[in-house]
Amino acid sequence: MNRMVRTICQACHCECGVLVQVEDGRVTKVKGDPEHPMNRGFTCIKGRAQPQVLHHPNRLTCPMRRVGERGSGKWERVSWNTALEEIAAKLSALRDKYGPESFHAEGRQISSLRRRVPDPLVEIHPETARAEKIREGDWVWIETPQVQGERVKFKVKITDRAHPKIIHARHGWWFTEKASPEHGCFDSNVNVVLSDGPSREAICASVRTRGTLCKIYT
Repeated sequence: MNRMVRTICQACHCECGVLVQVEDGRVTKVKGDPEHPMNRGFTCIKGRAQPQVLHHPNRLTCPMRRVGERGSGKWERVSWNTALEEIAAKLSALRDKYGPESFHAEGRQISSLRRRVPDPLVEIHPETARAEKIREGDWVWIETPQVQGERVKFKVKITDRAHPKIIHARHGWWFTEKASPEHGCFDSNVNVVLSDGPSREAICASVRTRGTLCKIYT
């Protein structure tokens, strides 16, 4: 039995819309979904290669722990519970030694990277910017219906690479110059106005932390 399934690619965090060809229960081809608002039919080489990844004989299907010297290629299989417990213990030790701000840095503390992108940006199509009376370099607020009473602030970058009906705001932003321990991590982090609830977002069909309806204003 052959069929085409509309779904979301998870080869990276973008989660583009894709059409998956299934033949006799086996995925044989992945292509971009032209009706998906995020990628509009495009898919990268990683997305197109997912059938090979899925069916590769050397694909990992369980956690593996290194038991030899780094580079020796010696590994042993462990349970998911064991893997999660060991990882959690190591992360907790790093947190206790270096502080919680040592995690998920996104490079904000690296001066050369910060100079390239000094501010948290939201990308907006020129048509959308004109309709909302927003200019390049404006600082705008973003709200969503997912999280009531919260809003985040971003600097506008106008680009025709964005879809007119979609804006793109960065996640995980924090400011080295703001007070510890938060370093302003709730000021311009789009995750603040997104929910991590279990249901999929009706608009983009992805997890709710990927996108939703929003309001943008100065």
